[in-house]
Amino acid sequence: MKVLVIGDLSVSVAAETPRLPRPGENLILRNPTLIASGVAANISADLRGLGVDTYVSGVVGRDVFGSVVVHELTSWGVHTRYIGRSLRPTSIFMVIVDGDGERTMIGYRGASETLRLDRQLIEEIKPDWVHVSGYTLLNRGQEKELGPFIKAATSKGVASLDLEGVAYSARSLPLEGAYVFCNQDEYNSYFRTKEVAPLSYPFTTLLKAGPSGSYLIRRGGLRRSASLALSYVHGGRWIRVAAVQGLQDGSQGYQRGRRRLQRGFHLREAERFQRGGGVRMGQRKRLPEGL
Repeated sequence: MKVLVIGDLSVSVAAETPRLPRPGENLILRNPTLIASGVAANISADLRGLGVDTYVSGVVGRDVFGSVVVHELTSWGVHTRYIGRSLRPTSIFMVIVDGDGERTMIGYRGASETLRLDRQLIEEIKPDWVHVSGYTLLNRGQEKELGPFIKAATSKGVASLDLEGVAYSARSLPLEGAYVFCNQDEYNSYFRTKEVAPLSYPFTTLLKAGPSGSYLIRRGGLRRSASLALSYVHGGRWIRVAAVQGLQDGSQGYQRGRRRLQRGFHLREAERFQRGGGVRMGQRKRLPEGL
């Protein structure tokens, strides 16, 4: 299977603290880690961990952080030829985890704000699956490009999109023919409902609903999988869960895409990979300490 992932690329500084600081207070963080991240990097790392042939499209700065992101992605075996370079700085985020395990992020998207959806990539790569990060749609003019882009992607295989970053703006996106990934909060905000129901939209929704499991919602039908009650961290983990959920569903509409997916990719392997934390948590290399 050949997958193209489109989205933000960044550098993240992750650290632990017993609590978040009060206004004006200084805190010393514990166990800091500097890693290449961003939605596109996270998904690409996890897909490579599953042995998938992965291409990534994103934009980084012409700075040391941009070079390190490209180098680390290449070291994972991700194809990086479609990563652009910008005069704007590489995206950088601070990720703080408190004593209760609550994650707080603050950062700057930088060069990622210049990323554009390019249908020519589909013609050149001919991917079986294209995934677009929702953050890409925050970039100027990209909502209008989404519909034609999905149409081009589904002419070759499967197109998917996560609602991270765009769910709360209450926009109606041109999602026809796509597989849409979201968590419970994103679902509630985008669809303006707190009820998980068989919604009638011309696309398939894959909902990660926390302890209650996962749901596949397709044109008036709904299927729940209690076995996929896995914690939602971010797009990198969720795309695996959603992919497996879709494969498990066996609906006629998915069969066209299913036949194009790599043989041997099945529920048990992905659940084992999820419990093990995947490449991103267990095997990803740290960036050079001198940066």
